[in-house]
Amino acid sequence: MRVTSLLTVFMAPLAIAVAAPQPNPVAAAAPASTTGLLSELGDLGSLLSQDNINSLNTIIKNGGKLLSDSNLNTLQSILTNADSLLTKEFVDNTTTLIGEATPLLGDVSKLLGSLLGSL
Repeated sequence: MRVTSLLTVFMAPLAIAVAAPQPNPVAAAAPASTTGLLSELGDLGSLLSQDNINSLNTIIKNGGKLLSDSNLNTLQSILTNADSLLTKEFVDNTTTLIGEATPLLGDVSKLLGSLLGSL
């Protein structure tokens, strides 16, 4: 009997705590003037047009073909070669060459025009 009364004394606070749980707070409802997420996006909502979604679906469906093992190996080879070729010196020299050759194109165009016109 003493054990029962001790258990009652110790368990009574637990029973009270369990019997009266506090409700979880709930977020306030959205304002009645909200017309939806797309209206809140402004100009970004136009990106979600049906045409754009169809285009994205096509890209996603066909993108797997581009990521095949053979294509990835080819792309890796191209990038490796481009990295070794496109040094700063090469880019600077090519830029200079193009800049110096550009004025000659007008003269060559006139020369070819006169040659073709005489035929």
